[in-house]
Amino acid sequence: MSQIPICQAFGQLGGSAEGLTSRVKDFEILKPPELHGVLIVTGSSDGSIRLWMVNEKDLQETLPDHEDSSETELGDPANSQPNEIVAKSSDPRPIGELLGTYEAGNRITCLKAFVMAEPADLKTTGLQETTSTNKANS
Repeated sequence: MSQIPICQAFGQLGGSAEGLTSRVKDFEILKPPELHGVLIVTGSSDGSIRLWMVNEKDLQETLPDHEDSSETELGDPANSQPNEIVAKSSDPRPIGELLGTYEAGNRITCLKAFVMAEPADLKTTGLQETTSTNKANS
């Protein structure tokens, strides 16, 4: 039978080793221009929204070669479940750093995140200083 290619997991955020066992329902990957890595926002069944930082180094490292690290094949036709896909892999290593958690109090089923940049017109007109001064005087 022919092999079915798979994407091998090379790392994971959180997990039971970190004390985080709730299922992630949705996530967003953000790449701010000044950051050497990515920010990942996750929303979980337990109502937690977490912000993670993953460095470029963690993303570039690969798993060491293991003889049984990844085998995927279509099930044997003689098997009772002929279309079953069998995958073997070692546990992915923990990556990233948890930057913060917000407890929403309700289960998170979907979320949206985006990078907000300071508008160029605020930088050039000096409105940033005025806004900061007004906040300080309040």
